[in-house]
Amino acid sequence: MKNSVSIQIPSDMECYSIVQNALFKLTKSFKKADIKNLDIALRELVLNSVEHSYPNKEGFITIEFHPFLHGISIDVTDMGVPMSYHLLEKENSIGFQKINKLVDKLIYKNLGTKGKKFTIFKYSSTPIFNELKKIDTTTNKEEINSSNLVIREFREGDENDISRLIYENYGLSYVKDMFYYPSKILEYHNKKFYSIVVDNGSQIVGHFAFVFAENSNIAEIGIAVVSPKYQGRGLMNAMFDKLLIKAKELKLYALYGEAIMYHTYSQRSNIKHKFYETALEIGKLVNSVKLKGNALTALEKRGSVLIGYKLLKSVEKSIFIPTIYRDKVIEIYNNCADIKYNINTKKIKMDYSNIYYIFEPSHNIATIIIDAYNREDFYHIFYNQLDQLRAKHCDMIYADINMETISDIDEVIEVLNHALFFFSGVMLLKYKEQDYLQLQYKHSEYIGKKNLVCYSDFCKDLLEYIIVDETRVRELKDVASVACRI
Repeated sequence: MKNSVSIQIPSDMECYSIVQNALFKLTKSFKKADIKNLDIALRELVLNSVEHSYPNKEGFITIEFHPFLHGISIDVTDMGVPMSYHLLEKENSIGFQKINKLVDKLIYKNLGTKGKKFTIFKYSSTPIFNELKKIDTTTNKEEINSSNLVIREFREGDENDISRLIYENYGLSYVKDMFYYPSKILEYHNKKFYSIVVDNGSQIVGHFAFVFAENSNIAEIGIAVVSPKYQGRGLMNAMFDKLLIKAKELKLYALYGEAIMYHTYSQRSNIKHKFYETALEIGKLVNSVKLKGNALTALEKRGSVLIGYKLLKSVEKSIFIPTIYRDKVIEIYNNCADIKYNINTKKIKMDYSNIYYIFEPSHNIATIIIDAYNREDFYHIFYNQLDQLRAKHCDMIYADINMETISDIDEVIEVLNHALFFFSGVMLLKYKEQDYLQLQYKHSEYIGKKNLVCYSDFCKDLLEYIIVDETRVRELKDVASVACRI
């Protein structure tokens, strides 16, 4: 992230002032009470590493700051004495009890041979949050008059109610942080996103939007919420229909959705509006996302999303398909009625490999984008970037492989499979209107399995295919390990 900062200090509390200065600079927009609490909590974590991780020797402690729109997360990592997770829960762990009271969340991860990491989260106490907490949601649905509801486009003045709606449904766990800031909603509307709302005459009780992609003429649907008082009245589908009309007016090539797999309503809604399912991203959602009334969000496991596309214009593609995934990729394309494609067999020579990654610290995930392949440098560049992301302890890493520019795609897949990347699906028009094959890599034990719930048969088949492929690539790794020992 642009403002992320990493500091490594010796295991000496005299060096804490360096950490403190960085903390104060990165949280200057916070309230004084929040900054004070963060300072006390962070000092306690660093002191814990100094006293307990390195009791009889010198060592180093790494502190990483990751600011995001309405708060900050801070990692404290050391290579000292291991610690059991259960120590955080014991009554005599006074220091950890103290930290828990000062911050919004404390997470501990044992990294094995790479040490251990504590992460604290603190949300900024803005006036909107204090106001949101006073909302009364006890009114029964039967008491609501639906005859005065109007579905319309966003206009200035709606921004405060939209933030309230997000809070009503998600608390402070919603991953698109911007929507907790009314001023940001007003500033970025029609620039970064476009909204449809439901107006009951006195306030906004429903919201649905699409977010413009940065690198392609497509947009992601989402931020779909209806006040608990008004749910069950078909408002979501009605807003959806309005969004589709607006997307066509703006001449977008396509809309895509990330349907939460433990919330099958979003999957059903996408199918109803003729979205084509193309990929399944395991572990995309942070485990802190909470949906009221949904028991699966209480599992403290990362959730997964089902990717679906709705093409708004006819598309023709010439693509390279890897042999190992040929049948499944063809099945996905054949399922998309608005795409005409042919399988390219030409040889395209690349002078160098073009690989870069996007890291999202607030979600703790990353995506490696592969746009060009050259046999001479690919292996080195790819593993260099993968090692960087492993060092950041990303929970999930995805790899997007350009199917329109890489003729030696079989060789790319072979390298990634041996690195434990398995199938995810096809991402249509993702960057510069080009199609990408996506693979995925698990780097966490906290990926939910029970919350992988499919609505359609296509999704069920895709999930089964992904599970089988993950097993296959792990066996490749095991065979390679045996070969090395021999």
